[in-house]
Amino acid sequence: VLQIGGEGFNTLPVGDPDYDVGGATVYAIGSPLGLQNTISAGIISNPHRLDDGMTVYVPRGTYAVSSTLVLRHPRKRLLGVSLVGDGVDSVFLWKGPAFGRVIRLAGLAHSRFVDFAVDGAGVAAIGFWSDTENKFQTQDRFLRLCVRNFRRAGFYSERNDFDGTSDSEPTFESCVFEKCGS
Repeated sequence: VLQIGGEGFNTLPVGDPDYDVGGATVYAIGSPLGLQNTISAGIISNPHRLDDGMTVYVPRGTYAVSSTLVLRHPRKRLLGVSLVGDGVDSVFLWKGPAFGRVIRLAGLAHSRFVDFAVDGAGVAAIGFWSDTENKFQTQDRFLRLCVRNFRRAGFYSERNDFDGTSDSEPTFESCVFEKCGS
């Protein structure tokens, strides 16, 4: 193992995004946010963008989240996107600034969030933040989730400026919300 002290070093480019393949395993090694000697594994779902009908699988593990994960398409509402974990052993753990938001839903419809945990660590304000960016959201399902340790809410739906609404018919089935809000 090589360790070099100092700051402001250039990054080392590794890999070629033109050859990234969906389904490939990727690894990140380092010490982010003061965590020592970490290695994270992930799977490339689509190296270019999230699109209709895609499923993103989250293997067992704890994934440190330091800024909001945004689920959106740059030009349209996403239809039928699924984020699927491996039960409570797939955890998105907030390591970002106080009062942050872990997952932002920005214009989804007929999407599924299944079998994972979202933990605000008593620091983040919101677990799932539904901010539709003027794209009405409907019929999103939340199944077998554990949402815990948030200062404001586990799920927060915000009115948009386009039609004054945000969500229609979100369903929560077999979800646990612990210590969400004061």
